[in-house]
Amino acid sequence: MNLVKIALAAERFAQTQPPITVDAGRCVHALDKSAMCDLCTRLCPANAISLEGGVHVDPEACIRCGLCLHVCPTGALAGHDGVHCLLYCATQLVDHETVELACPMHPDPAPGDPKADAVLTLTGCLAALGASAYLSLAARGVKQIRLRLDVCAQCPLAVLRPEIEAVVREANDLLEGLGKSETVTVAEPCAKPKRRPIYSVKNPPISRRGFFQAIAQQGRDLLPSLTGISERARLIEAMQQLAPETPDQPMPGGSFSALTASDACNACEVCARVCPTSALEMRKGDERFELAFSPADCIACGLCLKFCDAGALQPAGAPTVGQLIGHEQVILRSGTLHRCRRCHAQFAGEPDGGLCPACAFRRDHPFGSLPPGLKIPNRLPKA
Repeated sequence: MNLVKIALAAERFAQTQPPITVDAGRCVHALDKSAMCDLCTRLCPANAISLEGGVHVDPEACIRCGLCLHVCPTGALAGHDGVHCLLYCATQLVDHETVELACPMHPDPAPGDPKADAVLTLTGCLAALGASAYLSLAARGVKQIRLRLDVCAQCPLAVLRPEIEAVVREANDLLEGLGKSETVTVAEPCAKPKRRPIYSVKNPPISRRGFFQAIAQQGRDLLPSLTGISERARLIEAMQQLAPETPDQPMPGGSFSALTASDACNACEVCARVCPTSALEMRKGDERFELAFSPADCIACGLCLKFCDAGALQPAGAPTVGQLIGHEQVILRSGTLHRCRRCHAQFAGEPDGGLCPACAFRRDHPFGSLPPGLKIPNRLPKA
């Protein structure tokens, strides 16, 4: 298949894939206009994503490669990545310890290593697969996952190969951190290739058990629902299934973060308001408060650290595997609440003449001067 034919096939494929949808409110730029996150725009091969005035996707320019779906840490971009079909197809194979994955534009992925049980062709580019797809395959009994990238150089989307390989490294780091021997590799040329069975994830094999289950349930759809879950939720779910017996070791990778909070916390709630994934939660009663933190939901965006005027929040390395897979909430800080005699707002810490920190500052600076570096919380979006 020459370059022109591949380009035409890729164009036809893009026209059949559902469009990418945007939830602009989840983007970190909706909470911080000066946010530095530009993963989606920097990695998009078609320059179809822009951040001017909020995140936008140009449907005419978008080629639906799926890379942005797992690159976006907050899930602001959503679409069909085909992972649910891939997982279902893999579990329908009688033997699936070693599988190869190929894109639908591969001209002939059948010849290869005779040790592979089958070749699965996806609904789109391999760039659509995040680390969660590979860990989910491992959680379903696949020991060796090999990617067919041998024709990527001839594809119009060849620029995406480094991103595919970066995800492979991330998946292997996570598997190693979980103490697993399963690996994800790029398939190498075989000296004595053999033709293996090929299955499209859109048309998976039906096991004997699945066939009779379908009959018993009177026409149940043989494919899983097209409703997908987020990259982070799928990753945590796979980690739960792959969890080691002693999950006390820190989780590798820069996608996970732990936090601490000092007694400088004044319970202002700004950190919880700016968190795009609700990893931080401020609970207040009449007299007490608690600042709860969920490591499984934290994407290490740094907004809470940036907007904490008191400097109470600090990074604390990586959470443990147990904290992630257990969805444990960590109480970062708790204490007594006071009510400001002027603005009546609740706050923590020692009152200054019965005033909260904001009112005490206004009393000491009646002309509104601000010390260098002080941020104004009321510039933040309302909860």
